[in-house]
Amino acid sequence: MPQILDTTAQLVNHPALHNVVFDVKNMYGAKGDGTTDDTAAIQAAITATGWPTTPGTVLFPGGPSASYKITSAINIDGGGASSTPELHLISDGATLKTTTAGINMLNITNSIVSTTRVKVRGLYFNINAAATGVLLNNAELCEFTDCGFGGSYSTGVKITGTSTSNKFTGCEFANMARGIWLNGQAQYLGIVNCSFVEQLIGSPLNWIESDNGGNPADNVTIVGNSFRGTGATLPLIEILYGQHWTIAGNQFTNAEKESIWIGNDGSSRGHAITGNTFTLGKRHDIYINGGRENTIVGNVFGIRAGGVTSNTFADVRIANTFGGAAGSDNIVVGNRSLDTAAAITYVVEADAGCVNLIVQGNTGLAGFSAAGIYDGFYGTTPIAKPAAYTVTNPTTDRGLNVTADTLAQGLQVLGTLIADLQSLGLIG
Repeated sequence: MPQILDTTAQLVNHPALHNVVFDVKNMYGAKGDGTTDDTAAIQAAITATGWPTTPGTVLFPGGPSASYKITSAINIDGGGASSTPELHLISDGATLKTTTAGINMLNITNSIVSTTRVKVRGLYFNINAAATGVLLNNAELCEFTDCGFGGSYSTGVKITGTSTSNKFTGCEFANMARGIWLNGQAQYLGIVNCSFVEQLIGSPLNWIESDNGGNPADNVTIVGNSFRGTGATLPLIEILYGQHWTIAGNQFTNAEKESIWIGNDGSSRGHAITGNTFTLGKRHDIYINGGRENTIVGNVFGIRAGGVTSNTFADVRIANTFGGAAGSDNIVVGNRSLDTAAAITYVVEADAGCVNLIVQGNTGLAGFSAAGIYDGFYGTTPIAKPAAYTVTNPTTDRGLNVTADTLAQGLQVLGTLIADLQSLGLIG
């Protein structure tokens, strides 16, 4: 469960709060009994703060036993302001509940891209309908800390417009159709130390998705989270459009489909996937479906789910689905597989059309049919180990560089590559 403050007194004395706290129950008549419609009372408390002109704090008291029912959206509208003061919505674990389909429970929006500064702490969104817990539209610098999102057939968070530098920390997403839907330019979004647990229920059944080609999500950071994939019908993290994501230090388990899917050629590229663990999956752990210029380093791929004995899938699959240079210029270095050939084909497998790959220092357990499949598989030919295959002409030599089977040497090559890019001024 999300971490919450223990008492209402702690909330009122919290340093983030301002001089006046607008209490939805004791000042504006919300019941919090799970039955009475509290929409008007909550909206009145938010309006009374004077935001977006003045800062304010709205308190949802009662702890985990309080359940505030709403039947329409709670609107937090920036009113066209380019920058607003902070608005805090704070609770010690109370629930905001709806059974009304199609609404955005908390609608944080502005007609222009704005520095919105809405801070939500300790609220649980019970979305028992085909509805959305939170909509962020043209919102910047919003933070959700120790919040929860759950409910069959629902979406936890939807981000639209140009919404920049928002952050979710220590939140829980459970028993829903989709966790966070990036349907706009969600730049510099942070998802940190959150848990995506229990079974996905409804449709489309994935945890994080970026799917707007005209307004992609760039520079997203996903660090230190746990993802459980029971019931998923889509990849747990699906990046159809977006560039330069960092996916690091996460745990993925029980994925029905791929854990991470990197999509279309040129539309999803430049991602860093490092230090993650994958266990009990049923398909490829990472699938690069035409994406380019991605770095996959230092991940651990655990054993397949029980009953998965067909070696149909690789730990890392790189596809040339769209032809041309699709799937090219990817780096897969220093990863470790703990499964055997009975359950996976290869640690790394790439189509023959994927050029300029660096596949190096990836290791697996014994039991494979070919000696070289610890490092990778290229087209229809296993890479011989320890013999080297060195790039001399990427256009004719197919761009594969496999020279060693040690993590140290693999990381040394990666360090040299980064230094070269820095000397050319291509990266900072």
